[in-house]
Amino acid sequence: MTDTGVQTFLLKRLQTLNDVCDEGQEILYLDSKGKPTNISYENVAFDRSKFMDKAGNYGWLDVYFVPFKHTQGELGTRGKNRWQGYLQVNICCPKGVGVKYPNNVFDAISRHFPEGHITDGLYITGVDRSVGTSDTDFFFEPVRIYWKAMIDRK
Repeated sequence: MTDTGVQTFLLKRLQTLNDVCDEGQEILYLDSKGKPTNISYENVAFDRSKFMDKAGNYGWLDVYFVPFKHTQGELGTRGKNRWQGYLQVNICCPKGVGVKYPNNVFDAISRHFPEGHITDGLYITGVDRSVGTSDTDFFFEPVRIYWKAMIDRK
């Protein structure tokens, strides 16, 4: 596992979130190639009006990859480094939509990123959410996916 491999893996896994959604509700709106159009990545502008669903509501996910400092995880010149951090996913929706959408998205995320070994050298150590906040006409609820990885020393 490499530094960029951790970020790439987590983001690609997030893009398959509809696979675990309940009640037939779409969390991710997919384009003709099957790529999600309502995931906003750090420092990438997007138009919120594209994320309307059939009922006139819309939601999107703001995604931030937040790594911590590497630490020595193993002894020896070929030992690996331990790297930890979290992937923050802000569940965003209009005010007044209710709690069903954010709760369904959180449940899908927590099922999609189960605690424990997820791939070679990458472990999910927990998923939690904190109190949401409002900004203008929208509600934001942060969800953090905590991870740790053993990566090759550079």
